[in-house]
Amino acid sequence: AEEGRAPAAPTPAFDRDEEVERQRSAGAGARAPAGTNGRAGTNGRAWVGTTVADDFAGRAKWAEILTGWTICETRADGEIRWTRPGKRVEDGHSATTGHEGRDVFHVFSNEARPFAPNESYSKFQAYALLKHGGDESKAAAELYKAGYGTRQPPPPPTDDDRPEWHKDRAGFLDDAPPGPPMNGRHDPEANGRVATPEPEPGIVAALIEEAKTFRSELEVLSAEDFLSACARLDRKGLDRVAAVIKDRKLGPRAFRRAVAAGRPKRAGTAGADDHPYVEHGDGTYMTFVTKEGEIAERRIADFTARIVREVERHEAGERRFQFEIEATHRTGVVARATVDAEQYAKMGWVESLGSLFKVMEGRGDRGHLKLAIQFLSWQEADVPRETVYTSMGWIEHEGEWLYLHAGGALGAFGPSDAVRVEVPGPFARYTLPDSGEGPEEIRAAIAACFGILALAKADRPGAAAVAAILATLPWRAPLGPSDFTIHFGGGSGNYKTSAAKIACQHFAPGVDRNSKPPFTWESTAASLQRSAFDGADTVLLIDELTGERALEIGTAFIQAQGNLKGKDRSTSNMGSAAGLDPRGSPLSTGEVDLTRQSAQGRSLAVRFTQGMIDKAVLETLQDAADSGRYATAMAAYLRWLAGRIEDARRAHKKTVAGLAKTIRRETEGDAVHPRHPGIVAELGAAYSLFLEFAVEQGACDRATADAYAGTVRTYLMDLLREQGDIQRELGPGRRFLTLLRAGLGAKYYHLQAAHDDNAPTPYASECGWHKDWVYQGKDVGSVLEWKIPPNSKAIGFIDVPDGFIYLNRQMAMEVARAMGDRQGTPFENVAGLARDLADAKLIMTVKEGEKTRYEVQRRIRGTKDRFLALQLEQVFGPPEG
Repeated sequence: AEEGRAPAAPTPAFDRDEEVERQRSAGAGARAPAGTNGRAGTNGRAWVGTTVADDFAGRAKWAEILTGWTICETRADGEIRWTRPGKRVEDGHSATTGHEGRDVFHVFSNEARPFAPNESYSKFQAYALLKHGGDESKAAAELYKAGYGTRQPPPPPTDDDRPEWHKDRAGFLDDAPPGPPMNGRHDPEANGRVATPEPEPGIVAALIEEAKTFRSELEVLSAEDFLSACARLDRKGLDRVAAVIKDRKLGPRAFRRAVAAGRPKRAGTAGADDHPYVEHGDGTYMTFVTKEGEIAERRIADFTARIVREVERHEAGERRFQFEIEATHRTGVVARATVDAEQYAKMGWVESLGSLFKVMEGRGDRGHLKLAIQFLSWQEADVPRETVYTSMGWIEHEGEWLYLHAGGALGAFGPSDAVRVEVPGPFARYTLPDSGEGPEEIRAAIAACFGILALAKADRPGAAAVAAILATLPWRAPLGPSDFTIHFGGGSGNYKTSAAKIACQHFAPGVDRNSKPPFTWESTAASLQRSAFDGADTVLLIDELTGERALEIGTAFIQAQGNLKGKDRSTSNMGSAAGLDPRGSPLSTGEVDLTRQSAQGRSLAVRFTQGMIDKAVLETLQDAADSGRYATAMAAYLRWLAGRIEDARRAHKKTVAGLAKTIRRETEGDAVHPRHPGIVAELGAAYSLFLEFAVEQGACDRATADAYAGTVRTYLMDLLREQGDIQRELGPGRRFLTLLRAGLGAKYYHLQAAHDDNAPTPYASECGWHKDWVYQGKDVGSVLEWKIPPNSKAIGFIDVPDGFIYLNRQMAMEVARAMGDRQGTPFENVAGLARDLADAKLIMTVKEGEKTRYEVQRRIRGTKDRFLALQLEQVFGPPEG
């Protein structure tokens, strides 16, 4: 629409009955005479009343329609100026209503999607665009259900209204006077009635388009108007519609039987309401007309059944339709079954009701029972349809963004019952409040979130990193899948799991201080992959990264998370299906570190040490979490996001790109993994969006928000630089030194002196020797001397004067393999140990032409051999004293 001009009225949905009447009138010649009350013969199609659009325009308020828009000015002449979502009120308005007395919404902004700039919209058009993507037919249907619109057909005519020729029960099917067949031929099944005129192509085309909208056989068979119109088609037209039904696998045979049921009946079947099925106390019956013209009944099952609900189920990345069926046996026993729609027609589900429920053995009885249940289910009222999701996170449902959690769905206006949520057991505690709290409660909840930063203490190194993660990760999670994992590592008793729960309780207040985390690394890889898919847009807390198996599963999981790609799956019929891609933000805890470089690059690690966490501050945060403060703030944040989620995601992505570029420039020359600046940028940008929400809610002013942003950025940058130290320590070269010292200290291995058989003092203990009593004769007795422990393996030599340790390469590899396994953290790539030690500059190398040798040649105790040469002080440090 042009600026200043009211928009055109919404285009009405196609009305098949009106089109049939129009086509018929065009070719049927003179109309039937009027009835005694002057009513024209229109079969009750003269509609009267107010349309949905007009009624909605008169009763709805703009503030109820414009989700996320803010009134920035109300003028004396009645004009209201509006600011679009994502724009501050003080920055000006983006649209108006009531300009010059016109009740239309006129948009100026280029950034007010889905509205176009310089266009005007009626209330109905705006509602249809925001809630149904511009589909005015869906919008009208939804509003009609909500009570808008009074346009209804008048009651059907009585016999007094009808012309004399119409009162004859053998009269014509339509409101037209007697006459010759309009298409020049008679329908042999019409029982002496004149066939209806052959419809023009427009009618058939309209019915074909309607057939393409059906999603199940039951939906086809319950569309009475559609079937009635098809019953008036000639064979050629019906074949064209049936071809569409067949292509979509919607029960073409049942469709044709239903159409035939709408035509005049011949001997053989009988029944009310266009189907031959009835119910009695002892079961379901089919009626039929005998050759003698009498109506008879035949029992086809000893129970009755109803489809009580249709379910559109979204599970494990797939959508399927189901019927919930309730059956009542003739003895009064009631049973229920949930059946996939594609399996319904096979009737195998009857066995799941129990052995008491029986279908008769007559020819076609199972097929008749299938139809009987469908017809009888829809006879009294429409079967309700329900949409069910078994995962969490954002969905777009009928034009509205909803966030799903274990307790239901949250939209821009609060809780929504548009869909039902059935999450797996481990997610049962991920239940958010309905965000019905007032502004003061929400501001108090946001203030509690700011309090997380109090965990950072100057006298507790590393605590700031914990505070940074807990303060930022929850606000990153709702913005989409994270291609990284956060890992809290360290020994037992350092509060790493207690701290991680603080982040989790933003979404799962039920994961309190006394309960176990919802997921563990002890689960199977397939189970964790499914949880990573179902836990969309939330913090996924996984505990107990301990032991070889858990580390192997955890490493594969973190690699998949980093790639946002799940492992392909096998189907029940030995086929293949796409993997369940991870969609959440994982937070891992455990006593072992992520040692593989592929996992280190896709994660940020926080090392917990004794005394790092202030217990008093932690308990304050736990009180806030257990009382639901963090979950209250998150629920309000999600409602705020629901009206702008697409714009928020685009803005976040743009902010991350710019921030990551800045961080890479600031850390140029530092030992920073190429992926880590992007991870830090993701967390920082998400926290900035949370602060924007906090300012809009009045929880803080802009200056305070900027101060919080600066503090968090400092903490994140410190954490980024710490990753280099952690990676160096966990690198294979440095890790080997740790394993070597552990193996010598446990006396599994030992080093010998390079020049004699004596103990290699002053490093004898460090080299795996121990003191033992040795008898020196009667005069001296027993004395303590350094000895090689029993069963200890020699792995090389120590040359104290030269300051080197010479290791046999094969024995060094055995140390790496065996000690890694003993610690529950297998050493990665044992075969590449020498290269890893050289890369870490821990061994002496020799250049021979173009080739670099990692072993040096030495003559020790008269034998010449090659060894890995490590500097003594890098292994043991300087000698004491």
